[in-house]
Amino acid sequence: MDSSGFENVTTNTLYVDQNGNLLKADGIEAFYDERGNMIKVINNGNVTEVSYDNMKGAFVNVETPQWALYYVMQVGNFYRVNNPIEVKGYPVEMNTEILVQREFTYNNHGFPVGFIQKTTESDGSVLVDGFFIDYLMLYHD
Repeated sequence: MDSSGFENVTTNTLYVDQNGNLLKADGIEAFYDERGNMIKVINNGNVTEVSYDNMKGAFVNVETPQWALYYVMQVGNFYRVNNPIEVKGYPVEMNTEILVQREFTYNNHGFPVGFIQKTTESDGSVLVDGFFIDYLMLYHD
């Protein structure tokens, strides 16, 4: 038990750039393109590479720092600036490649409202599914 009364306290060190993008933390190393999209992540030896479109990302207006979206909340990590149209994953424990391809549809404001996702495993198996995004408009003075 530490002085605050908590047991098993863990301290994590996060390295972020001047834009609040996560660079390194606990076995994670992230790389970005000139627009600020996370294009490569190495997470404990597992490599993920991402390609993007040029449209507005679903979380482009969210003011939560990118490091918090990715490291703490594990959401929105690839939708901060633009939308991921291709994700290649190389899970070390599986010694394989996973390819995810997405085709987005957009509303009249240029934001994604849904996408069809095709996931191809290295054994040739394919999973196709769809996702829809609904936005809530918040107004304040």
